[in-house]
Amino acid sequence: MSPEVNHSGNYDQINNRENNLDKDSPITVYNDLADRMDDFLNADAEKDSIRKGTQDKVRESLYVIGKALEDYGYNLTLNQAHPRFDSLALSFNGGKDCLVLLLLYIYILHRQGGYSRRKIPTCFVTPPQTFEEIDEFVTECAERYALDVDRISLPMKLAFTKYLERNKQIKAVLVGTRRTDPHGEFLTHFDHTDHGWPEFMRVHPVINWHYWEIWDVCAFYGLSDISF
Repeated sequence: MSPEVNHSGNYDQINNRENNLDKDSPITVYNDLADRMDDFLNADAEKDSIRKGTQDKVRESLYVIGKALEDYGYNLTLNQAHPRFDSLALSFNGGKDCLVLLLLYIYILHRQGGYSRRKIPTCFVTPPQTFEEIDEFVTECAERYALDVDRISLPMKLAFTKYLERNKQIKAVLVGTRRTDPHGEFLTHFDHTDHGWPEFMRVHPVINWHYWEIWDVCAFYGLSDISF
């Protein structure tokens, strides 16, 4: 049986913060989210096996994202002024796995000094019969987190072919796939595309996460009541 996530008693500090970030600038939002992630990582989890496991997964994912940024993300070193995105994009569909990936990405961008006024290159592959709520949520995320969203309504393989044709500099894409997702069983953190897909590196920072760990982060951020 999978363990249940129940940390309601641990959220007093986080719930007392200002949660409505819509009116803030992206840099303020980034700073707030990064502070929350520090709170999460520094929380005492000695007697909480779920929280301890999630903290370990966060650190693992941050390492993977950092490696992706090192290989694909910057065309300037981190100690230089105004680093910008180079050949790394984000695949985002508004789902909880992608949302956690985005929060982790924002954390490492901000903590490494990598935030710039250039928006994060983002591909949103819209399903043929999408829900209005999902479209609205992705739009809200784009505005709040400074995402440069390219919406493409095609099957997945064709959508990424189109995206890479429009963005020829992209060489790698952060993807929120987990081990239990279709075709996720044998994936690693870094996998080149194959089987007729357009050529790019698929980066899977949350591939080893369990669903209850995803919900643990969402709940800590106060996002557990979002209609995914």
